[in-house]
Amino acid sequence: MRIKPAKIKTAKRYVELLKSTFGDELISSFVFGSVARGEDTSISDIDLKAVLRTPPAGGDHFA
Repeated sequence: MRIKPAKIKTAKRYVELLKSTFGDELISSFVFGSVARGEDTSISDIDLKAVLRTPPAGGDHFA
């Protein structure tokens, strides 16, 4: 299975946004779901997980 180049490019843009937003708080990020399995279609979203040192301020964050 191979991740499509367009999806890699999009994921990289989001990772750069995460880096600029969270800086050193960002420990890791990774793609999962259909894109990671190489089973995505043209309408599939990109599931991207961000691992932070501490939860974002405000207490409202995604699980």
